[in-house]
Amino acid sequence: MVEDRKKLVEIKNLDITFNKGRKNQTLAVQNASFDIYEGETFGLVGESGSGKTTIGRTIMKLNAPTAGEVRYDGTDVTKIKRRLI
Repeated sequence: MVEDRKKLVEIKNLDITFNKGRKNQTLAVQNASFDIYEGETFGLVGESGSGKTTIGRTIMKLNAPTAGEVRYDGTDVTKIKRRLI
């Protein structure tokens, strides 16, 4: 059962916005939520430009979330040094 496995990645209410100039913002990800458990094969699918790569880059701490939470092994990724991820 999923409840018995360790939660490795937790995404809750994730928003990611990119600023392109003073008044031009692009909302790349809006209100994304999902969990990835140890031993699980997980696929993130969607149309081109739907935010798949942006979410992956945010999990790896290459992008910063605008809102929401990204946790790895229970720890907020903003608190983890990038080289440790």
